[in-house]
Amino acid sequence: MDADPEGRDDENTEAGGLRSDTGRAIGFSDAVLAIIITLLVLDLRTPEVPPGGLLHALLSQWPVYLAYVTSYLYVAVNWLNHKGTFHRVRCTDRGLHWANLVVLFSVALLPFVTAVVSRAVEKGDRFDERVAVACYGLGLSSNGFYDLRRRLPRRR
Repeated sequence: MDADPEGRDDENTEAGGLRSDTGRAIGFSDAVLAIIITLLVLDLRTPEVPPGGLLHALLSQWPVYLAYVTSYLYVAVNWLNHKGTFHRVRCTDRGLHWANLVVLFSVALLPFVTAVVSRAVEKGDRFDERVAVACYGLGLSSNGFYDLRRRLPRRR
């Protein structure tokens, strides 16, 4: 395919010469999700232990590992859903961008709420564990993905 002399790609150009910016939305979202995954892994720490105590120390950090795996899988599912959704979108508007930002806002809370949950479980206080799980659930429930999907049929 020959390049457009005005620097437009036919696949990304809508009627009337308006350029679709789904590529920018996808690229931005991928970058945000990559940063979130990076922040999640930063909570994994090598324990400081005397010789012979490494296995016990690693096993005692199970709440941190469980929180990491759970949150990583949540980010992965969001990425796959995002990819699938935007695969069907040909052009975007301000409303779809805002819905996408709501999704990213929700997922960006994960490193914080993941750390809160893992710390509370490590400490073992039942009340703090409940509060931490409620924070985690509140963070996840603020995910606007369903708003994004609801808007999709009008944006095709």
